[in-house]
Amino acid sequence: MKSFSVTVPSEIVPAADDASAASKDEPAAGASSASKGSGSGPGAKTPDDGWPGPWFTVLAACVYALAALYQWRYPTSGLVEDEMTTLAIRRVNGVVRDAACGGWEMSDGTWSSFAGSGTAWHLGAIARERCGAKKLSHLAAAEVIDGRRVVVIGDSSARHVYAAIVRAAHANASAWSEARDMDAVANGEKHRDWEFPTPGVRGGGIAAFKWAPYAQNITSYLAEIERGEEPAPDVLVMGAALWHALHVRSEEEYLAALRGLKTQLAKTTAAVAATPASFASDGDGDGGDDGSGGGDDAEETPGRTRGAPRAFWLASTTTDPTLFSDAAKREHMTPKRVKAFNAVAIESGLVPPRPIAGAGVPSAEEEDAAPPPPPPPAAPCQPIDLERITTTCGWKCTKDGVHYKPEAYDAAASAVLNALRANPGWGVAR
Repeated sequence: MKSFSVTVPSEIVPAADDASAASKDEPAAGASSASKGSGSGPGAKTPDDGWPGPWFTVLAACVYALAALYQWRYPTSGLVEDEMTTLAIRRVNGVVRDAACGGWEMSDGTWSSFAGSGTAWHLGAIARERCGAKKLSHLAAAEVIDGRRVVVIGDSSARHVYAAIVRAAHANASAWSEARDMDAVANGEKHRDWEFPTPGVRGGGIAAFKWAPYAQNITSYLAEIERGEEPAPDVLVMGAALWHALHVRSEEEYLAALRGLKTQLAKTTAAVAATPASFASDGDGDGGDDGSGGGDDAEETPGRTRGAPRAFWLASTTTDPTLFSDAAKREHMTPKRVKAFNAVAIESGLVPPRPIAGAGVPSAEEEDAAPPPPPPPAAPCQPIDLERITTTCGWKCTKDGVHYKPEAYDAAASAVLNALRANPGWGVAR
């Protein structure tokens, strides 16, 4: 991959380990005995007999109040109030048409939470009811990418989504565990490329990761695919924003970078779509003995082309600056800045606009009075909203303020795989 230069204002010191947990108050000494008043009949429990006393009721009320306060401060709903309260739907000639299966809605859902941390991600109603999205078994996830090459390109958030895709498609949960990722980081391998075969009856697939922390890195890799220097993918999952926010600190520069990426993506997509299909991508062959889906030696199928790859863009995770030890991170990697940089991806045209809050299905009278507005320009990438997934996960979902528990990335991988399932004609033209 060719390198490029980016001006970095200052060196950024890596975040220190988590601060030690605050010490807990020692429980008070045993309460004084209460007198056994009237009304304590035979067999009634008293403080001396082990009855917790009125303080237990007070404690339970306090716990309930704290839980209610937490739910108000950190709502678990996947619908962000100012952006996703209502899906924008337009009815044309009496038929409801929307792009939910290819839009932001596939990332919608809610968390079951406990003690400040999301424990299970539940897919939203739109994804379930309109797109057939569901929690996929390992076999179902592997079938989605069987015989395909899935390439994830981007920063550390993208690497975690890649790990989640590998986990989803492998019955062996240790294919990529959190411990393995931590080992890679400890061994100085967090900024390296990865490639794993995935199982499947058609020879399996390939899941590859390319380290690319800047949008320009992604653009360079796409150019290499166009020139035939890298294997053609069937799925592209891309994402890079936080290094721009932290090191370059310019939304204008990021906008120009994403527009350049969008231009190159169009060229790469056209080049890949015109390449001959192989059994590794059309699902008609047996693949390699090593489960690689045929790899570079896959046999070409005369008269057929691969078709355009499906492209996804990962919105950046939100952040928690209170966990940063570095002043530059606390200043430039705030949730507000993350939201601004994620909005730039929409402005660039790389992903579609978010659904309009409050816009519902128009009535017949409204349709007669005025025609529906034209749809927004088609965007080349389907968004995967890591910002919303992590914002609603809870304050204990991250230990360092930027990387989240595996379940958050599993939710993003689920959105990718379900979006592919909802569009069975993706990849090779059929």
